[in-house]
This record gives sequence, structure tokens and C-alpha cells, in this order.
Amino acid sequence: MNHMARNYLERRKEYLKEFFFDPETGEPTGKPESIYEKIYEYLNHRENIGKSEYTRTNDVMALTEFCKNINKPIDKLTKVDIYQLFDSLKKGKSKSTIQFHKIGIRLFLDFAGRTDLAELCKFERSKTDEKLPEDILTSDDVEKLINAASSLRDRALIAFMYESGARRGEFFEIQIKHVVFDKNGAVVTLPKGKTGARRIRLVWSSGYLRNWIDNHPLRENRDAYVWCSSRDYTKTLEYVTFQNSLKRFALKAGVQKRVNMHSFRHAAATRLANDLTEQQLKKYLGWSAGSDMAARYVHLSGKDIDQAILKVNGIEIEEEDKTELKTIRCPRCNEIQNDQEFCFKCGMPLHEKPYLDTDTELEKFKKRIEYEVKMNTEILPNQMEIKDLQYRIQEIEEIIQLGEPDRRIEHQDERIPLRKFEIQKYRERIQHLEGEIRRIEFEIEQTKDYYLQQINELKNS
Repeated sequence: MNHMARNYLERRKEYLKEFFFDPETGEPTGKPESIYEKIYEYLNHRENIGKSEYTRTNDVMALTEFCKNINKPIDKLTKVDIYQLFDSLKKGKSKSTIQFHKIGIRLFLDFAGRTDLAELCKFERSKTDEKLPEDILTSDDVEKLINAASSLRDRALIAFMYESGARRGEFFEIQIKHVVFDKNGAVVTLPKGKTGARRIRLVWSSGYLRNWIDNHPLRENRDAYVWCSSRDYTKTLEYVTFQNSLKRFALKAGVQKRVNMHSFRHAAATRLANDLTEQQLKKYLGWSAGSDMAARYVHLSGKDIDQAILKVNGIEIEEEDKTELKTIRCPRCNEIQNDQEFCFKCGMPLHEKPYLDTDTELEKFKKRIEYEVKMNTEILPNQMEIKDLQYRIQEIEEIIQLGEPDRRIEHQDERIPLRKFEIQKYRERIQHLEGEIRRIEFEIEQTKDYYLQQINELKNS
């Protein structure tokens, strides 16, 4: 069970309870207790049929809106009451939020035996609600977001979301044992999908994922969450925390489109709709066999229609590589990764030219050799770890500034705040790593002369 999700669910349920009982005295507030009893019967039913903590939290949030506006027993409700509830929902809420609440209320009313009122909660999707192609995140947008992220975990998660299109309730539950790397990338098991567990193939994002797992603080524990919290490695990353991080990355990267976790699912579905059949799309993205979602994304992609229209008008277009997520395999270590200049694992130049024909090419070759020398030492992983530790320190300092409660621990015969202790340990580790980097840089200088001599020989040959 996801500890973070469970705690949040319990807090939401306590807040819901306050509509019926005073939180200080426990006395009834006057709102019909029969509503409270039916709500908790419904929530127990949802748990018994296997709905996740995320889904049940969504149920509680929708029912909170219901309780804010309803003051009659359920069997006394009329259509007028429901329409007044809808009017209240429209105040200050987006269309997607209204839809979200209507779905939750409809399911509850149906469970409570008021199918006549549940029918009123059906949400008619407007054509203006459909996302246009220009609203969808592109690979360029995602590359900018990845470059704006400051930790290996966040970069890997952004890449993972874009390629996998997984729901947030699915990928937060992934443990290290659910990720298997092979010669073609990675196969990931999503253990708690909406339609059951499923396996997905990753190629483009597998390099980011391997890089993160290789540096994961609990990488030896196969039961550890892949997307762990930087505050407590044994727990999953908190949704709100990462959502706020995404907003910062978008601002830093200059991405003007709406960026949230579901944006990546929209983007993946739109991209995959160009090449997969509807049934393949349903299987990969975890839609039920009867869902119409795949058809909508195939329609949005305009699959093959541009080429057909051009052909009708006598215009022949040369076939081009339409692959949006370009990957490359390192010729040295065989690692698959996104199409970049150097291999993230061994430092091998991935686009080396067979000969040097100009001074410009010679200079590029010189820089690549220097870069490879550094990459083949311990410098890069040390630098990555330093960057990740600095990011964790920044996160903890922000939490301290917010004044959130902290527990104390025993250290050298005194009790000190846990967060300050963590910052101290991170800074000590950074100092050690910086010393290692200085030592390695000295060794690099000694060996670099050999490579520069080779370059001069090439230039004179």
C-alpha cells in the first residue's frame, strides 16, 4: 500500500466527516447522518472491489463537493437539488474539474439507488474540450523539460512519462524489481493498472531510467520504489511535490503549454496513435476493450491522411523518418539511449566521423577526446551525485522554510532535527566527492598530453 496515498486519503475522509460531526466536540452538525452512513458504505464497497487509494481519494473529493451542497436525505433528493449542485460546481472550477466531480457523484448516486439522479450527472463532452495537436507536448518540449530538471530521478521520470503514457496511479507504484533491462531497452511491469497489471516496452527512455536506477539510493533493494521520495527513500515521490516541480521546469524551459502528469499521457497517446492499431493502443495504455479513447486519439493524429490527400492531388512526397523519439545504440557498451552526442554510460562519442578533413573537425575531435577521458573516470558519477545531493538539500531547506513539523533524532549525545542532520550528512558527502574529483582531474591532466600528441600527429599526417 502506498503510505503517502493512504495518509492523504485518511485526511480527506476526516475532512468529509466534519460536515456531519463537529471536529472538537463530536456533536452532530445537523446534516443528515444517513448521508454519512451511505457514503462510508460506498467507500468500503470501493475498497472491497479493489479500487486504489488514488481512485478512492478522488471519490472522497467528489463526495466532499456533494456534502457541501446537499442537506437532505438521499431518498428525498430531487432533480432541482442536483441542478443546484451543478450550479455550485461551476463556480471557480475548470470544465475538467466539474467533469471529475460529476463522475464521482454519479457513481455514488447509482450505488445509493438513485439511478434517476445519476442519469443527470452524465457529462457531455464538448468539441471545444478536445485537445488540439498544437496543445499536445512534443518531443522538443519534453527535451526542454528534461534539460530543465536538476536531478537524475526527475529527468528519468519525465522521459518515462512521455514514452510510457502511464497513469500517475500506475507509475508511482513501480518498484525496482518491476524493471528489467535487455538489449533493446527495458520492459516495465505496471503492477496496479486501471485494467489490471500490464507490461510495457520502453526504448527511448530506457537510458534515462537505467542511469537513475544505477544511482538510486536503494538500488540494492529490489522492493524499493523506483520513484522514491528524496526525503524518505522508502516512500514514493509525492504527487503534489512533483507536480510543483513540473511547473518550475516548464517555466525554466519556456514551455508555454499546460504541463501536468496527465499531459504526458495525452502526448504519448497522440504520438503512438500514428503507428499502433486501436487494439495495440488500448493494450499499451491500459484502456478497456470497449473504450473509445483509442479511436479519439487516432482521429486526433490524422493518421496517414496528409499523405493520402497529397497523393490525390498528384503530389508525391519522399518517405522520411517520422520517428519522434530517436534512439541510438552505443558502439562500445551497446547501451540504448536518446540521440545525443556522447554515451551517458561510457562516454563514447556517438557520432564520430571516420577522418579529419578541416581544422574545425580537428577541434571537435579534440574536445570529444577530452570529454571521453573525463567520462571514463569516476568524475561524471561523482558530479551527478553532487548535483543530486544539492537538489535534495534545496528540497529539505524549502520544507524547513515552510515550517513543517520535524522529528528529532539522537546524534552525539544530543537530539537534533532530522532534516538538519540530513543536510549536514549531504554536505559532508559533497565535500568528499569534490576531493575525489580534484584528485581525478590531476590524473586526467597527466594522461591528456598523450591524446593531444596523437591529435598533433593526425594534423601533420
